[in-house]
Amino acid sequence: IELFADVTKWLEYDVLVNSYRGVLALPNGQMLGPSLESAVFGILAALSSQLYTDVLYLYSDFGDPEKREDTLNRSARGWTKVYITKCVSSATLFGVYELAREPTSRLLSRLVSGGIEGCAGSSDYDLCLETFLYDNPPSGSIVDEFGAFADSVSTYSDGLFSEVLNFFGG
Repeated sequence: IELFADVTKWLEYDVLVNSYRGVLALPNGQMLGPSLESAVFGILAALSSQLYTDVLYLYSDFGDPEKREDTLNRSARGWTKVYITKCVSSATLFGVYELAREPTSRLLSRLVSGGIEGCAGSSDYDLCLETFLYDNPPSGSIVDEFGAFADSVSTYSDGLFSEVLNFFGG
């Protein structure tokens, strides 16, 4: 049941992001930032996922008997604690995930495209990287991406190794 709950939470988050990204606003009309918006979607996904989990424990014989018994005997305070804990942890998870996703994705794109290696020493590094990514867009295949990543890492490490040897006079 726990695996089902986790998969459900991620699927629901993905549906919410794809269907409602850029729609949430504060009462004053200001749009929510991507990280806060993802935190809200995480709360909604966690609520739904926990409801499914509790219904399965309460009305079926699936899952761990101890957890089923705990769910059946949970107090009002226990219900509140479980739902608040799940919501806060999911809001944190998805908010941080969205916050870290863009810079990480950008860095990996630069690395895989060879832009970091190709633009080293450029007088306008950022413009060089943008041009490099424009001229070398990521492939649609994961196999091609992995090959490009391995090639970039190999090229970068070769360059780094030769610089280290030059530094030590080798």
